[in-house]
Formats: sequence, C-alpha cells, structure tokens
Amino acid sequence: MKAISIASTELVSYAIDHAGSERDYMDKNFPCSVSFSLSRMPDELKRLPGAQLQDQASHYAAKDNEDFISYVSDRQILLISQQAEELDDLSTSVEGIRSDGLTIHDKLLAQRNLCELGSEMDGMANSLDFVQRKVAVFMYKASVKGQLMMILFLIILFIVLFVLVFFT
Repeated sequence: MKAISIASTELVSYAIDHAGSERDYMDKNFPCSVSFSLSRMPDELKRLPGAQLQDQASHYAAKDNEDFISYVSDRQILLISQQAEELDDLSTSVEGIRSDGLTIHDKLLAQRNLCELGSEMDGMANSLDFVQRKVAVFMYKASVKGQLMMILFLIILFIVLFVLVFFT
C-alpha cells in the first residue's frame, strides 16, 4: 500500500500517465463488464477455479508446513548441540570438583592419622613421665652403691638392645 501511495504521488518518475482508481482502470481496459451469478453457473465451472485455488492454497500450505518443520527441526538441532556443549562444560566442572573432593578426602585421612599419632605420643609421654618419676623415687631411696648398680644395669641393657637391633 505504501508503494502505491508513493507511486501515485510521483507519477512522472514511475512513467505513469493517469492516476486513477482500480475501477477507472477496469472500465478503461475492460469496457464490457460481465456480470453473472454463481447460482447460474454449471457445477463443472464452479469446481475449476475453486479447485485451482484450492490446489494452490494446499501447495502453499504444504510449502509453509515444510518450511515450518524444517525451521523447527533446525532449531531443535541447534538446541541439542547447545545442550551438548553445556553438558560437556558441566562434565568438566564435575570432574574438577571430583578431583578436589578426592584431594580433600586424602588430606582428611592424613590429618586423622596425624591426630591418632598425636594421641599415641601423648600416651607415651605420660608413660615416660610415670617411669621417670619412679626412677627418680628409686634413685632418691637408693644409696650411691644402688645408683652405680642401676647405671651398670642400664649400660648392659643398652648393649644387649644395641646388639639385638643392629646385628640381627
């Protein structure tokens, strides 16, 4: 419609002689108008133009349907490929999180082992303190002769343990 209105305002540039309505054009080019009613037309004539129009309409509808189906199919393929890329990204992220989780698990196990070792060391320190107090009490009660006997016993024990550990 806009093109017609522009053409009607600029007749010279589009080489149009006369600017008239469609009725003027029809009257000028087709002077004898034929009027007929559909009720007087035979059935064969009624079917022909309608059939042609219907064939054209069904052809256009089929073409539109094919275009629409093609568009939807292309859109689905695009969505599937985008989802596949996003799934790949998620998979990479999950693998990273998994490796981080395994690293944290290993660190926690090492920390638990260190805690157990610390508690064992505390128990050994308590036992060593107990033995040192007993030895101190014994040394206090014993005379110089008892202390020399204790030193001699500890040296012999040290030599026996040294021989057992390093030579066997």
